Amino acid sequence: MSEAFHTLLVKSLSNEISQEERQQVTNELLALYQSPQSTLDILQFLLNEQNVLIRHAASIGLKKSLQNNWKSSICKSDFHEPVKETIIAIFQNETEQLILHAIVQGIKPIFKTDICKWTQLFELVTSLTNDKTRLDAIEFSLYLITYFTCYLSEALLEANLPFFLDLCNFSFETGNQQLIDTACGLVAVLIGIIDDEELPMMVPAFTKMLDIYSISLSSDDSYAYRISNKLSFAFKKRKDLPLPNDAILSRLFEVAPQNPIIAFTPINQFIETCGKKLSNLFPTIIQQTLAFATALFVDAPLEENDNSMYVLNAIGNISQKIKPRIFFPKFLGMLSTNSLPETIISAMAISYVISNSQEAVTKNISQLSKFILNVLQLDHICAKEVALDIIKDIAILFEEGK
Repeated sequence: MSEAFHTLLVKSLSNEISQEERQQVTNELLALYQSPQSTLDILQFLLNEQNVLIRHAASIGLKKSLQNNWKSSICKSDFHEPVKETIIAIFQNETEQLILHAIVQGIKPIFKTDICKWTQLFELVTSLTNDKTRLDAIEFSLYLITYFTCYLSEALLEANLPFFLDLCNFSFETGNQQLIDTACGLVAVLIGIIDDEELPMMVPAFTKMLDIYSISLSSDDSYAYRISNKLSFAFKKRKDLPLPNDAILSRLFEVAPQNPIIAFTPINQFIETCGKKLSNLFPTIIQQTLAFATALFVDAPLEENDNSMYVLNAIGNISQKIKPRIFFPKFLGMLSTNSLPETIISAMAISYVISNSQEAVTKNISQLSKFILNVLQLDHICAKEVALDIIKDIAILFEEGK
């Protein structure tokens, strides 16, 4: 099987085969992945193959092979420990980060059954992180920990948490973006899985993560997006965070001017997760959001104001967290018509919340109608587009209310 498998992997990388042939190769590989032998073959390719592209293709196939065979077959067989030993050997010898990361993602079935008794893996992490000059080895170790830590027993997680945090804190001080990004990912995962009693231990790392996020917003967008996504993941996984909600929100809005579009990704996730816990902060969120949306407004049709519309998602999220009869009248009272951009942004904001506020819209229809008429009279294409959208939404609400 090994030779045939190797031939298929090579063929899958060819640019000279047709789409039909590529699909046939894919189907044959998927069929091979049904056999436990495919796992053994893949590991041998990863250990011995000189061609990086073939090793990469094999590392991707490992995930499917283990999903099919680990729990049902291999972990109950004589190959159980040899497979784990081979993976350790691959980790010690592989130099391509992309391949290492793909293997880590692929061996999650092994983490689920064996991580708490996989002594060799813990020894490997310790060995790789002893030399603080090898940032690549530390980055890989952090990536590995990020994937297996959620499968640790409560006792093992508690025992290793100081070590994990020390690695993160070291990484934060290196200035290496890849290492910092991976460390932020581990912090986000840890925030989501540790007990409430251990949450205070996360305060320094989480605070540093916010600092890094602030710095990233003034860096290239790729790095900023990665750090922003890590912060959003932390918000998604836990409502009770290491710092008070008002402190977190204040920091998020404080740094948002550096890159509002990226900055509103974690802001929206923070609102989505914490919900009613932020009730006392909703007026601040609405005011800040309207201000940012206004600053992003461009003198153009609605479709070209997608940045403003994206930011206004925050208000749409809020409208789903508070009872409409409470939210809608207060919201209307916060809207500004002091300038053309502010008026149009206010109209855009209304369009985001109407669908969640049928009864409230009915009760405030007089005030709302006057506002819409004023917007319709503005000599601006975007204003007229938004006003017509609101009228359509109101018509739908009244139709549904019959």
